[in-house]
Amino acid sequence: QTPQSEPRIVAGPRFAMHPAPERLLSVWPQSPESLWAAGETGIWHSVDGGARWNRKHEANGLRKIYFSPGSRGYALGARKTVLE
Repeated sequence: QTPQSEPRIVAGPRFAMHPAPERLLSVWPQSPESLWAAGETGIWHSVDGGARWNRKHEANGLRKIYFSPGSRGYALGARKTVLE
């Protein structure tokens, strides 16, 4: 049995490999440096192309993250969850 590999995300202008804070189900790049993600335990944000992540909101069951053109963000999840 092989050990499970560490979650990783490819991000930034040079497509560098960076460790992800957890299993990320959806990533929304606002710019090459600013990334938002919906993960298994919440909403995450990176300001350095995915090298480091900060959890901005705890929530379970999130599946998708989306930002409208006006930078308004939405996260969608299980049981009809919608976060703005």
